[in-house]
Amino acid sequence: MPPHADVGDLHDAKEPLRRAIAEWLNLRVAAGEMAPIPESLIEALVIGPIAEVS
Repeated sequence: MPPHADVGDLHDAKEPLRRAIAEWLNLRVAAGEMAPIPESLIEALVIGPIAEVS
C-alpha cells in the first residue's frame, strides 16, 4: 500500500482477511462452539489486539 492510501483502499485490502475470519467464526457459531457476534466487531476483537503490537 502507498503511504497515503485512501480509506477505501485500506478497506478493500483488509476485506479478504476479514471475510475469511468471519466465515471461520460463523462455522464455530453454527457448531454451537461460540455465541454469535456482529461482523462489525470482528476486526476489533480479532485484528485490533494484533494491530496494537505490530
